Amino acid sequence: MGGAEAQRAVLDALGHIGVPAHLATRSESSVDLWIDLPGDNRTPVEVHYTSLASVDGLPRQLDRRNRQRPAAINGHEILKILVADRVTAAAKDLLREQGWGWLDLRGHLHLSAPGLFVHTDIPPAITPQKRRSDPFSGNSGIEVAVELLLDPSTPAGIRVLAKRIDRSPSTVSETISRLRHANLVDDDLQAVIPDLFWSLASAWHPASVDIASLPSRTDHGVLAALQVGLGADTPSGWALGDSLAAIVYDAPIALRTHYPPVFYVPDERILRRSVQLLGAPSEPSRRAATLRSAPTRAVCSRRVTDFGDSDWPLAHPLFVALDLAQDRGRGREILGEWTPPNRWHRVW
Repeated sequence: MGGAEAQRAVLDALGHIGVPAHLATRSESSVDLWIDLPGDNRTPVEVHYTSLASVDGLPRQLDRRNRQRPAAINGHEILKILVADRVTAAAKDLLREQGWGWLDLRGHLHLSAPGLFVHTDIPPAITPQKRRSDPFSGNSGIEVAVELLLDPSTPAGIRVLAKRIDRSPSTVSETISRLRHANLVDDDLQAVIPDLFWSLASAWHPASVDIASLPSRTDHGVLAALQVGLGADTPSGWALGDSLAAIVYDAPIALRTHYPPVFYVPDERILRRSVQLLGAPSEPSRRAATLRSAPTRAVCSRRVTDFGDSDWPLAHPLFVALDLAQDRGRGREILGEWTPPNRWHRVW
């Protein structure tokens, strides 16, 4: 959804509840709309759009947008409205604290300004076609987002991205278009940070299994069958992720001794084969490790083998951060305090 579409969505929502409003003129570049109030009063409105409004990264977004335009025009305080396909409960609390209004396209409008208060349900604006435009509705969205976040400082063209993820240029072009419409990628094909990271985190749900034992480093048949990839000549294979990897990358985490590791493996076929060869624990507390199927090949092909003192290849810090982001409590607190070593980018 572009800026004009977001403005139209706000106008439609206001019209539904009988609040008159109109688009600003071209000369009024500091605002997008005007709400007409009784007594010949008017409220200037600034409209912004994001696909997902969650508390993660939102303070930074609001601060950036607060600095982009003036706070008032002709003595009237500007009402800022965030339009999103989904606004989480925590995001609503934060927006309210910051004095922002919101339009949740699933069917809720909140506005608060001098002489105006609206907090009401409205008809949803999310259509089946809009749902299909979700950039993460298919694997290509995750794959493209990962490539853009792995090296956000270097722009990559459509064909370069297509080659990296083994997709057709037309598929990548369509995915980029969806990411652009969601304001997660800019016109130079670079990631909008941290928005793209947190949107990707909301779609990062790898399948996982617990195993009763780890493969022996001397059992070459099992190592090969499970594509563990411990040799120097095997760049792809299992990658240590989550908290144990985060500790190696100097994240502020404290764990108990013998905390079971979490590994990414190449695919779900390896997950099933691992349970067959290594066994399933009698209960979760007896697990030797947790295995997760890599949502994209880059997790297992972009392993880090030349950092820290881990006995296992590490998942790239991006994937470790995505692991931590799934814990809405302590994990996200850790991300707020953690910047990876200089050779990698902080994108959260």
